[in-house]
Amino acid sequence: MGSRFTFVCAAMCLSTAFLAPTAAAQGGPAATASPAAKPPAVAPVAAPTAPPAPTPDQIARAKTLFDLGAKAYDSEQFPAAIQAFQEAYRLSQRPGPIFSTAQAYRRLYNTDRSVAMLRQAVTFYKEYIDKQKSGGRIAEAQQALRDLEPVLAQLAAAPAGTLPLSPTTVATDMKPRTRLMVSSATKGATASVDGAEPAEMPLIQELPLGPHTLRVTAEGYVDDEREILAAEGQVYGLDIALRERPAILTVRTDAGAELTVDGRSEGIAPFRKPLELSSGSHLITITRRGHQPYSADIELRRDEKRALDVSLPRTDQRHVAFGALGVAAVGAIAGGILTGLAFHEQDVAREIEERKKQQNLTEDERRTHEEAVANREDLKMAAASGFAASGVFALLAVGLYAFDHPAPGLPVKLRDDAAKKPAEAKRAPKLDASVTPILGPTGGGAVVRFRF
Repeated sequence: MGSRFTFVCAAMCLSTAFLAPTAAAQGGPAATASPAAKPPAVAPVAAPTAPPAPTPDQIARAKTLFDLGAKAYDSEQFPAAIQAFQEAYRLSQRPGPIFSTAQAYRRLYNTDRSVAMLRQAVTFYKEYIDKQKSGGRIAEAQQALRDLEPVLAQLAAAPAGTLPLSPTTVATDMKPRTRLMVSSATKGATASVDGAEPAEMPLIQELPLGPHTLRVTAEGYVDDEREILAAEGQVYGLDIALRERPAILTVRTDAGAELTVDGRSEGIAPFRKPLELSSGSHLITITRRGHQPYSADIELRRDEKRALDVSLPRTDQRHVAFGALGVAAVGAIAGGILTGLAFHEQDVAREIEERKKQQNLTEDERRTHEEAVANREDLKMAAASGFAASGVFALLAVGLYAFDHPAPGLPVKLRDDAAKKPAEAKRAPKLDASVTPILGPTGGGAVVRFRF
């Protein structure tokens, strides 16, 4: 009895020493344990470090791989789909690809009746439920487990060699392969690897290790070529958007005319090189001061070559401006002639006045003097009217010329492939002007009439 008590007491003392280290062991002064002594502080356990959030680039790559996996799934290439889904989950850490992986394993089981595939499907359905927590496709995953777990339990309990397998079924090798998966939203795009025959999209194939050249082509688009260094067990998912070949538009028009495409100025004619435009509809506008503008809606195809020849006729306003300038010139010339005649009449009158200082004038000389003075005044008035009319028409011509900026009208439609003579845009409003000179014994002037 005494020995047993001693053993229990020793055990209690050892336990107390393990749970409460001595002060010397803690680096402090020696002390005697007492019931009032506080237990030592226990260091908190560090929480597990959360994985870093995926970067935008990783999310984009995961989306590409998921889409490619879906296309492989639709084409019943389930091993490739599973590899793409798992890589998409690794990059994004989102549970959606886990459910898709379970679905692909379930389809594989339906194909080859492999217990391993069924077990993988059940495992991934459970993992999806655990990661998703709520919402999503949890109800579908739970229903799949209700359907598959009894089958898995029955198959696992069956004796070896009694599994209901088809004679032609071979278990699928799910070892990660080195795969290339390529898609493109470009209609009609094809891809080839290392110069092989181009294949339709999506391209899903295994790659030997090492460098490879991928080439994606489509009619009307610029070829895309890139190098790939294949590594063991990697899946390379690419979604390649090809850049379309531009349409080439050559524009020939009057020198000095301004060309705009879709409201953006492309310079003043003559142009040094053709325009490169994307396919589709473009609004082409050509304007030049004093000329009727041209506006057309042109439909272009990828890689199309089109020439556009446009001659801009003068506006009615510009014709009136030139006419007014001509009238101003005629008025100035007439004013100059009348001024010369007025000086001639003045010389005649002065000659008679000089003769009057030396001798008496005859009746004819007096009559001639009076006529010369009257003619001089009339000619002076007529010359002044001519110069005034010339000035008015000159100002009119300058104004009409300076403010001749017609706005483009409604565009015509040019959609045919064959070269056409461009139709004129809506003509600018017609402007007409007329001038009626007025001459009288006491003055002169002109009446100007405009009609729009």
